[in-house]
Amino acid sequence: PLLPQELIKLDKAKVSASEAARTVVVPPGTWNQSLKRFTFDSVYDGSVANEGRDQSTLRLYNECVQPLLDGCFQGVNATVLAYGQTGSGKTFTMGTDGQLQGVIPRVARDLFMRIAQRQNPRREYSVTVSFFEVNSE
Repeated sequence: PLLPQELIKLDKAKVSASEAARTVVVPPGTWNQSLKRFTFDSVYDGSVANEGRDQSTLRLYNECVQPLLDGCFQGVNATVLAYGQTGSGKTFTMGTDGQLQGVIPRVARDLFMRIAQRQNPRREYSVTVSFFEVNSE
C-alpha cells in the first residue's frame, strides 16, 4: 500500500499484486526495462488493509504462519520473514500494538498452548526462538 505522504502527493502504486495468482508485477520503467513478475507462496494486495488491521493480521497468521507451526510439531524448523518498505506495516504485523496481536504473540500463545495440551512424561520439548529487526534506510 502507498504511504500517507505518497497518497497526499497523489502518487500511484508502481507495482500490482494478485492474491489469486500469488504474484507481484512490476511494470517496465520502474527500475527495469521490461515487465517483471514474481511468484510467492502467498501475496496480500492492498485490500487486506481494508479488512481492519487485526483481521488482516489474523488472516495472514491463519493462512501462512499457523501451518508452519503445525510443521514444527512434526520436527520441521520454520522461518517467517516480513520484508517491505519503511512504513508498510512489518513491525505492526509481526509485533503487537496495544490490544492487537501480531504474528509473534500469536505464535508464542499457540506454541505453548499446544505444548501444554501434549503433556506427556516421556516427551520433552525444547523451544528456541530468534527475533531480529534490520533497519537500513
